[in-house]
Amino acid sequence: MNLPLLTEKFNCTERNGRIEFEFTTQENDASKRIRPKDHEIFREFSFVKGRDVYIYGKGPNESYAALAFYLVLFQARKIECYEYNHLKRDVLIHDAEVPNAQISVPGKQWFEFAKQFPRDTINISRNQQDPEGYWEDDIYLHLERMGLPAGSGDSPAILVKGKGGPVMYAALACAAARLGYNELLVDKPKEENLLAFNERVAGRELPKDNTGVPPGFCLGILGDPCSGKSVFAQTLFNCICDLYPPRQIWVYDCDMAAPTQNWFMRESSSGDPLRVEAAIKRRKELKVREFTSQLELDVAQSLKNEKSSLQLVIADLPGGNHKVTPPQRIPVSRAEMMRQCDAFIVLCRKDKPNVFDDWVGALKEYGLENRVIAKVTTDAPKGPVAVSELAKTTDGLLTCEIQGLDREKGSQLIDVLKPTLEELGRELQRHFGQSYDVL
Repeated sequence: MNLPLLTEKFNCTERNGRIEFEFTTQENDASKRIRPKDHEIFREFSFVKGRDVYIYGKGPNESYAALAFYLVLFQARKIECYEYNHLKRDVLIHDAEVPNAQISVPGKQWFEFAKQFPRDTINISRNQQDPEGYWEDDIYLHLERMGLPAGSGDSPAILVKGKGGPVMYAALACAAARLGYNELLVDKPKEENLLAFNERVAGRELPKDNTGVPPGFCLGILGDPCSGKSVFAQTLFNCICDLYPPRQIWVYDCDMAAPTQNWFMRESSSGDPLRVEAAIKRRKELKVREFTSQLELDVAQSLKNEKSSLQLVIADLPGGNHKVTPPQRIPVSRAEMMRQCDAFIVLCRKDKPNVFDDWVGALKEYGLENRVIAKVTTDAPKGPVAVSELAKTTDGLLTCEIQGLDREKGSQLIDVLKPTLEELGRELQRHFGQSYDVL
């Protein structure tokens, strides 16, 4: 293959004495969203044999994993990735010249391994020492010694799943290839099927086996723009995730036209004006002009898929169309998205007390008004962080008031809001009929 290879989703060039792969995907732009069949080109990369490889760019977990898996199969010499998170670092995930037996590694649990013929399973664990769960950089290269037992390659296939970043998936895929697995499978909660990668085909879709697994629940976060929905959804997750088994609670941003990604939340709370400005500029570039009906149906399907794999999905829902009078909070095309939510929390700015009733009225048009279980009033986003105790009205509606709900407050929000939001989390468990002894 002659380099460079350039597409709308993927670039491959030779530079600085190595082969560089860049992902240029964009989830909220259908023309730039990577599809399962797009992975087929990865099976043509035998030209990496004996070469150093560098992977970077914004790509999904399954694509990073698949690319790394094939690069090892094609005997790349070294593989290095750029990790797009708060650490912003290059990570070496494969070196054919460094035997693992010579490496001493810390004895931490980085993932759970289950051996079951014909398909073994790896479930990623969060690093409890890192605020976002990312692994330490000195273990990526030596995952075989972190918990994969000797002879773990007896099964022909291995399945990777769990909440982790693309480089974490890529490193595990490298380890799987080194151990002799013939097929890599990736389980992504928002997708209906597993994705499989082997020497014969890349991106084959296989049905998930959820037999005997009770369906999960979806909690929708509603509110007008600038009411703090995205900050609240992420803060709620951080405050109640310990109430659920690991990797069984998820936040899903449903506003595909203008997503509030984790990296944007992180950069906005960095306190560095230059990083905040760059994040705002980058987010504007990623916005699409229109939230199409197809994007809305994609979101509804993703929520349905996630409920089949997780115990709780927190859906950060779009705020509606406020360019018309009166505002259209739930367009007809978003009804299916709302129906996937088993309960709603409505956020209302204190200076707009009518908003709660307006949202309940919008839900009533689709027969969903009885799913509202909580009202959260927000006030003074730039002021000090404070929260009232959780209360319950005579008709059973949970209520509280939050001040200082602003993404720039970062971890301070978790510290202050956790007692109230954890109590809210326990009320949610009672509402959904859930009970977990995980603390």
